[in-house]
Amino acid sequence: VTGTLRARSLQLARPEDVSLLQYGVLQFTQKLHEVYHSTTGKIKGACNSLQIYNLTLQILRRNALHVKEEEQQLQEIVEGLKQVEEEELKNRSSEINSQFKEVLLKQVTLESQVKNMEQTINSIEKSKLTSQPQHVSTLKSYVKQQNTTLQRLLEMLRRQQSQITQQDLQLSRLEEQIETNGSEQ
Repeated sequence: VTGTLRARSLQLARPEDVSLLQYGVLQFTQKLHEVYHSTTGKIKGACNSLQIYNLTLQILRRNALHVKEEEQQLQEIVEGLKQVEEEELKNRSSEINSQFKEVLLKQVTLESQVKNMEQTINSIEKSKLTSQPQHVSTLKSYVKQQNTTLQRLLEMLRRQQSQITQQDLQLSRLEEQIETNGSEQ
């Protein structure tokens, strides 16, 4: 039995079978070669796409950093401008307040001087009415002149007070605008 098995395994294959087998191996080799080249091309294409993607991603990162830096610079500029504007408003407000106080003080002083002058004039008129009638008319004209001057001064004070009130209103509006702009950002 072992001898027949050996004889069968030692038999040579037929030439048709060998040709068929060679043809199959040749086709397999060609297909394997095609698959190899096709896969190599696909891998190269994928690598190229990946490089392009990486370059695009780097450019986008740089652009994003640049935009972020510009935004930060703009915010710093806006904050600086806000501070300058607030400082100017505070200074202007202080200036207006001091002018207003000065005007009020002048008004009180003028009113006091007017009262003193009226009292002085009244006392002079009483004492001199009997003794010097001509001098009284001179004093009356002087008093009228002084009274006119004082009336002008009072009118100027009223105008200044009105202007200061308007400036205070404008200042309040500007402060509200600054607060509104600051809260929006």
